[in-house]
Amino acid sequence: MPGACARAPSCTQAEFAARIGVPVETVRNWEQGKRSPRGPARALLKVLDKAPDVAFAVLRRDGGPTTDDAEETAKLRANASI
Repeated sequence: MPGACARAPSCTQAEFAARIGVPVETVRNWEQGKRSPRGPARALLKVLDKAPDVAFAVLRRDGGPTTDDAEETAKLRANASI
């Protein structure tokens, strides 16, 4: 399911799984069509498809957002409140 739209070609399944907080086996099952993402995972993959930079900024575990990430998040919040 994630494929190229959510995962850069240079990103391994293990790296992608770690970035979104799921076991690598889950990503493998999605990509091989053995299982389909449901609930929150499906919603996250949709966000990753439409706004990967924002989604990964929110998921980043190594600290706060970068300046670019903070600006993008502020834009999204402003648009959501309109």
